[in-house]
Amino acid sequence: EKLLLAVGGKPIVPRMRGDGRRGVFTFTTLDDAKATDMFLDNAKKAVVIGGGLIGISVTEALVKRGVDVTVVEMKETILNAIMDQQASLMAEEVLRQEGVEIITGHTVVEISGGDRVEGVILDNGDAIACDLVLVAIGVSPRSELAVDAGIEVNRGIVVDRHMATNRPNVHACGDVAEAYDFVYEQNRLTPIWPNAYIGGRIAGYNMAGVETEYPGGTAMNSLNYFGTNITSAGMLTAPDDESYEVISKQKDSMYQKVILKDDFIVGIVF
Repeated sequence: EKLLLAVGGKPIVPRMRGDGRRGVFTFTTLDDAKATDMFLDNAKKAVVIGGGLIGISVTEALVKRGVDVTVVEMKETILNAIMDQQASLMAEEVLRQEGVEIITGHTVVEISGGDRVEGVILDNGDAIACDLVLVAIGVSPRSELAVDAGIEVNRGIVVDRHMATNRPNVHACGDVAEAYDFVYEQNRLTPIWPNAYIGGRIAGYNMAGVETEYPGGTAMNSLNYFGTNITSAGMLTAPDDESYEVISKQKDSMYQKVILKDDFIVGIVF
């Protein structure tokens, strides 16, 4: 009588010529990690496509295994979903000090080689030799079922404060759901475990007949790589609005930033 859509997300894998060659991996499941691990014994040079949380974590692991790594990120800075521009530039410097080559503002359009990977070609025509390619761009909501069923979908399945969709007796939660973000005061995708847990709990209460409202979630992320700690939450860059105040401090490799709106904290980057 009631249905909960908690189908999560799927890896974003861009279309590239030659992506069927041996040595191309995504990095989403444990099986992906095991398959990559088995391939590493003969890998010397890797290209990581994606400079987000997954991509940078994979990069650190590869470097510690003795693999030379080039990160290719389509946007102008790495870790752009969890950092402002200044913090991202500092994060890039940490990676470069570890011997990682970083290419931003470009994408991989072709994976070259025979049966196995031998290199990649960028959208500007540059070629990078490698024997391993890891696609770590992130995930997108598995919303196909909802679309086919006529359920409202924006970037994810749109839910109200009860985690209910626009179809009677159908709820959604987790990475597939576009739920209320209390910082931005609107529905947004925030695919992180705490929000999935709370959203699932609220959906369960309401499906069981106990009316309960989702308090809202927001983006929260932390990362430690090469001894550098990064934490962020909420808004990363303040709008051009007098109601916002930005307090930031940088000293050597330390960077701290707080965004306030009407004297309430709405974003941090440390």
